[in-house]
Amino acid sequence: MGLLNCNVSSNPASVITWRYEGRAVVITEGLVKGENSLSLHFTAVTREDAGRYRCSANNGIGDVVSKDANLVVICKFFVITFDHGRTLKASFELPNV
Repeated sequence: MGLLNCNVSSNPASVITWRYEGRAVVITEGLVKGENSLSLHFTAVTREDAGRYRCSANNGIGDVVSKDANLVVICKFFVITFDHGRTLKASFELPNV
């Protein structure tokens, strides 16, 4: 489970958007809009979710304001699939951080 939250204070109110690796986040499930915020909820985080997310706010006055967040996903195991459908499951222990 994970959460990226974007809080904005502006007058007039801003339109808030999330982008992932430069592309608009177009999912409807997981985006939660508040009065001055837009949160991106992950119910099950996978390695594919890792990357750069950008929250942008635009109220039509002045410049668009953006902040980046890098989501790092640490996995305890991974699966490698070879040609012909053979699969190898490897695991490793992570040090406490």
